[in-house]
Amino acid sequence: MPMSSSQPVQRRFLTLEDVAEILGLNLPTIRRLVRTGALRALQIRGRKVWRVGIDDLEDYIARMYAQTAADIAAGLIDPEPGESG
Repeated sequence: MPMSSSQPVQRRFLTLEDVAEILGLNLPTIRRLVRTGALRALQIRGRKVWRVGIDDLEDYIARMYAQTAADIAAGLIDPEPGESG
């Protein structure tokens, strides 16, 4: 079934720059997360262009929430939120 031109196209992928802005981190940090496999991404062949699936970003955020909760429960981090860096 053809898509109607009146329906907006939903984005499935974000640039690394988009991800950095969403998470409030710098681009080298996002690249490191991708390089280490902490954040799943794909490379568009032949162009050195990287994209992160929206679902992959949501999965990463959910894992970080779970890890933070576990670290607080284990007494590894201060449960009082604060801003650093």
